[in-house]
Amino acid sequence: MKADFRLDNGRSQQPGQEGEYDSDTELWSAFQEGSRRAFEQIYRQNEERLFYYGMKVVADENSVWDAVQDLFLNLWNKRSGIGEVRVIRSYLYKSLRNRLIRTVSHGSKTLSLEEETPGDTENRHISLGISDKEENEERETRIRKVLSILSARQQELIYLRFYEGLSVDEIVGITGMKRRTIYHHLSGAIEVLKGLGKDVFLFVVLSMTFGRI
Repeated sequence: MKADFRLDNGRSQQPGQEGEYDSDTELWSAFQEGSRRAFEQIYRQNEERLFYYGMKVVADENSVWDAVQDLFLNLWNKRSGIGEVRVIRSYLYKSLRNRLIRTVSHGSKTLSLEEETPGDTENRHISLGISDKEENEERETRIRKVLSILSARQQELIYLRFYEGLSVDEIVGITGMKRRTIYHHLSGAIEVLKGLGKDVFLFVVLSMTFGRI
């Protein structure tokens, strides 16, 4: 089951919604000084994003939710000793990724970030039937179907680059990969998506850029 760590009676702020602090530096400083309001803002702005990202690292919903909630509990309990953080989202992503990898290394789950060999190109013909009136649920299902042909590492990087809009340098900081490796995997993923057809490629990338998957 998903751990219950929601604040303010379960009302959750949408990712990216503005809070009362003007910058990450100001927000983090208030949080470290013990401001519960600042902590709640960090939680609400990042909880769902962390879950969606975590699912790209370990495809197990319960494990990811537990790791996200444990991350925030640990964050609050050890706030005074963490140090300066300039980009909160990147810090949290890196922390969650490391936490999930540690969980896997202890043998509880299987991590799937090693290089995988996607299916042959000729077997990747997916008919989307794209329509402006398509329901969101159907759109999300079809996007996931397309992305499923990518390796786990490609999915993770595509998510960070296009959905989260992170720079390559920020992705380096989160994943610990070399820039050349990131470019290589992103390029390979984009070529696979382009191979499905121009309309499919644009549909997936634009959907990830302007709406959650």
